[in-house]
Amino acid sequence: MSNHKGKQDYTKEQELEIKRKLRYDAETGEFTWKKVEPVRVGDKLYNTKFAGKTAGKIVPQDIKLKAGYVEIHVAGSMLRGHRLAWWFHYGEWPTGELNHINHNRSDNRITNLELVDRNTQNKSASLRKDNTSRICGVRLDGGGKWVADIQANKKRYRLGTFDNLFDAVCARRSAELKFGFSATHGRKHNQYVSVE
Repeated sequence: MSNHKGKQDYTKEQELEIKRKLRYDAETGEFTWKKVEPVRVGDKLYNTKFAGKTAGKIVPQDIKLKAGYVEIHVAGSMLRGHRLAWWFHYGEWPTGELNHINHNRSDNRITNLELVDRNTQNKSASLRKDNTSRICGVRLDGGGKWVADIQANKKRYRLGTFDNLFDAVCARRSAELKFGFSATHGRKHNQYVSVE
């Protein structure tokens, strides 16, 4: 039905159903189920079960690529909260990647969302969970040396091999500045709670 990374093919009927059932608060980023006029089969039951309650759920950590995102099942589709937030606020589906500025995937305040291209999105990525040095782009090789590298503009750059972690981190941070990486790149997403 949809491609969450760009083109949307929701029908006008689906969009009307989304607007009929959901309310979005741009300041809090929260979605709430609306009470609907009972004109369709199931509307009374819907009102009893959902009206006034928070819509959606945060995807659990064991579902790797989706973990932390808010997903809402509405109008016959499972939709990501950040994409819905953009649509509610701007009246059109995002045409590219949406970045959560503070790296908190469940924070769907409109001030925390920015439309970016894939290259920019990669420059603000969070630290991978399997990273052992706790520094993005820095690893310990088999010989006890620290290796720093960076990927930018679709190319991988080897920054060097170092005797200590500090020098490897300095090389990596310098490269991040050179290539215009976000200040939050490679940080754990839970270190950033608010963009205010």
